Amino acid sequence: MLYDRVMKMNIQFFHAARIFLLVSLILLPWKAFGTSDRFVEDEHARIIFPPKLESMAMEVKQVTPRIKEELQHIFEWELRGKPLIILLHESGRFQQMVKSPLTIAFAQPKRNLVVIDCSRTNRYPSHLRNVVKHELCHLYIHQYVENRQVPRWLDEGIAQWASDGISDIVHEGKRSFLNRAAFTGELLPIHSLSRDFPLGDADFILAYEESKDFVVYMVNLYGKNKMLRILDFIKAGENLNDAVYSSLNVSLGVLEKDWRSSLESRKTWFAHLSFYLYEFLFAFGAMITVYAFIRIIIKKKRYLQAEDEDDPS
Repeated sequence: MLYDRVMKMNIQFFHAARIFLLVSLILLPWKAFGTSDRFVEDEHARIIFPPKLESMAMEVKQVTPRIKEELQHIFEWELRGKPLIILLHESGRFQQMVKSPLTIAFAQPKRNLVVIDCSRTNRYPSHLRNVVKHELCHLYIHQYVENRQVPRWLDEGIAQWASDGISDIVHEGKRSFLNRAAFTGELLPIHSLSRDFPLGDADFILAYEESKDFVVYMVNLYGKNKMLRILDFIKAGENLNDAVYSSLNVSLGVLEKDWRSSLESRKTWFAHLSFYLYEFLFAFGAMITVYAFIRIIIKKKRYLQAEDEDDPS
């Protein structure tokens, strides 16, 4: 009982601290982030950044108009207002605002806000652009439904589908947690991903992969327009189950069952073993190294024996 109270207090404290930080991002002047932080603005976005991220800020400023055009073409509606995009250089500062250490960016649609941890988006030239596109997707979705509740899996699934498969977490996609879960029968129920994602790293990544795959499945089966019509019915006040049925003429339960059945065709030993490919390669490399070392020892031993035999003394 005492443990439950302590955990509840810790959770409440975390949410209170997170809300305080997010509100501070909006209510305080940008100079409150640091005396040297800079600010740029045009008709498309407002960007706050530290001096060392100036090149990234200019890149964001340059690509944002094109990103908005691409998303407007996908969603067929405009993003009203100018989003505030905050670029952070210190990962520790960013981690205070998020629940999972895998998160590298997030959006706050009600505040038209995007925050990006640039310390982890500079590994690949196109990564920053793709992350910006992903977060702007969230703003498009929630602004369109007028801030009605959108299930987390649908929100993240559409954002990944519309941003070329890019998520806002650290996951290079070299391993498929989805394939492994489909093989082992450990897929997360879609309804469990409606409000939030599990915090364990593996399940957190799996939740993103499931969300993307489920949305892509709907698009492939029913088309983009019918998938997006789900948002129309949510906007009109329907709950998720009714919205899915109104748009696709199938219940969410049947849709999920059919999607899971489609994953059955991917259940191969190769798909499952490929998850452990890097461990296999590492072990194989270690075996080769040990084998080569033993060969060297044997050759050296034979060489010494040959010298002893040739020694007349």
